[in-house]
Amino acid sequence: MYTTHSGGVNYSNSWGKNNKLAISGSYFTYFSSGLGNRLSNIQDLSAGDILRTLDNTDRNSNNQAHRFNFKAEYHPDSLTDMVFRPNVILNSITNINNRTFNANFDAAGKANDGSQYYNQHNFTPSLFGEFTVLRRLENKKGSVSLRLNGTQNTFNSDWLNQSLLNQYINGDTTVTNINQQANQENASKTYTINGNYARQLSQKWSTNLAYSYTRSVVDAQQITFDYNPTTDRYETIVPSLTNTFDNHNSLQTAGLGFIYTGKDWTYNFGLNAQESLLNANAFNNIGANIGNIEKSYYNLLPRLTVNFKNKANQTIAINYRASVNLPSVTDLQPVQNNTNLLYQRIGNPDLEARKNHRLSVNFNTFSPDNNRYWNGYFLYNLSFDDTGNDITYNNGIQTVKPVNVDGNYYLRAGTFFGMPSKLKGLRMNYGANFFTEHRINYISGTKNITNRFEIGPNINWSYDIDDKFNAGIYAYVGYTRVNNTAESAINNKYFSLENTLNLSYEFIKDLRVEADVNHIGSAGRADGFNNNYFLLNAGINKYLMKRRVTLSLKGFDILNQNTSIDRIVNSSRIEDVRYNNITRYFYLSLNYKLTRIGANNERSNPRNTVN
Repeated sequence: MYTTHSGGVNYSNSWGKNNKLAISGSYFTYFSSGLGNRLSNIQDLSAGDILRTLDNTDRNSNNQAHRFNFKAEYHPDSLTDMVFRPNVILNSITNINNRTFNANFDAAGKANDGSQYYNQHNFTPSLFGEFTVLRRLENKKGSVSLRLNGTQNTFNSDWLNQSLLNQYINGDTTVTNINQQANQENASKTYTINGNYARQLSQKWSTNLAYSYTRSVVDAQQITFDYNPTTDRYETIVPSLTNTFDNHNSLQTAGLGFIYTGKDWTYNFGLNAQESLLNANAFNNIGANIGNIEKSYYNLLPRLTVNFKNKANQTIAINYRASVNLPSVTDLQPVQNNTNLLYQRIGNPDLEARKNHRLSVNFNTFSPDNNRYWNGYFLYNLSFDDTGNDITYNNGIQTVKPVNVDGNYYLRAGTFFGMPSKLKGLRMNYGANFFTEHRINYISGTKNITNRFEIGPNINWSYDIDDKFNAGIYAYVGYTRVNNTAESAINNKYFSLENTLNLSYEFIKDLRVEADVNHIGSAGRADGFNNNYFLLNAGINKYLMKRRVTLSLKGFDILNQNTSIDRIVNSSRIEDVRYNNITRYFYLSLNYKLTRIGANNERSNPRNTVN
């Protein structure tokens, strides 16, 4: 059972000729609480054996969120834009989990079973501020821009972990009791300054010179206490689960680019020189320095964008970009987290920066004569020193450590075609998506390559008669195949189905009824996790005061069939998940549209976006 309350308010206004000063702001709040259940059937690839785990968790959750947004735009003259934009987000989450689990190897037999009570509270305040100024040069010769922004995020987490684990080893039983209280705080601050100078060189050529500097400071600390029955307090520090990690990063980038604008083709190419510096220190529970990381990277990163557009509304966009990304604090911090008894992760301070190459192609053609279109996309991403996992098993307990791997890649592609039919108001659309991925991990010291393949064709037909009667049919079928190279690998294939029917009819003026039926199905998953259900939603809308007021009564999951089953597949694991969701419910709403007569949201002279 779930309960949700949300609300918000927005304000915007402008003053002066051509909206010289514009201010907007909003506040949104969200409260939710509920009871839920999550049942997982997990298959893990171990060394020469398959580990199967059944995990059942009852959860009591309570969430709160407050979001404040503000934006001020000032245009002192026709050549200058100034924007100030601060945001504040406050999130508070409390989860109480009661969990039971048991795991068995296919060949070796029973591995473990146990239970856990886990009570966690997270508080995550986030602050963001940005100031941007853009000045266009006279006679459209170019522009100069400056951007300053800062972000401060804090993650505070307190938890109580009371767990019982029984491990079955060669006929003997080992019992582990955990009764611990812990606190984790990650405080990060990031500051960026970005300057950009654009200059028109000739009618077809222009140039761009940019510089940016980013400074990031992350202080991460985790303290874990064992329960002391003598004093009835959590006061004994657990050294292996306690440490402090300070991570200071800086990034400098200077780039020079050129743009050639022809009749149909535009070429934007350049080169960025980048310096990345990482300085991190780890301290144990008594404050002694147990590790220092100092790394520097110097890279030349090319970029290229090619655009084509002709009078026949045919477009092509090609984009290539190289980038270097430093490892995250979570992946670097060498402290173990035992909040999940069956899955424990520890950071690796020896990680290198990831080098990434990304190529994308998009095309689109549209014929206004017959109202037909055809478009498609292609995306290829190749990584070196990417972050993979080194996975080991000890009596059913999985320990994961991030490691660098070379040659991870993924490819996405798709195409879509649409056209009207001879029947007035009927439009037919067809499409297909394709995805393949190549990822490297290590399982008990053995290299495992996971190759994933997905394809999903779909059709979408829509019928519209003068906006009085609307109907739509959508059908999708997806096929997924996952292969691993390790011995006794979990190779898998399954199907996913999604079909939708939408109907909407305004049978009386200002009174509209609507309904949609969604069919969700699958095949090839574990027993009991192949879902096949229908979701029926329906409602009625009454429009008042020249449609400025809408009174609606709507029902969701009227057939009460929502079972929310999903499959998660990665390099060494297949997890079928079934969890309860918000089932049948109804709500009544009243919406009033506020508009200011004569208001104009667009300035008379459109402004360039500051990048």
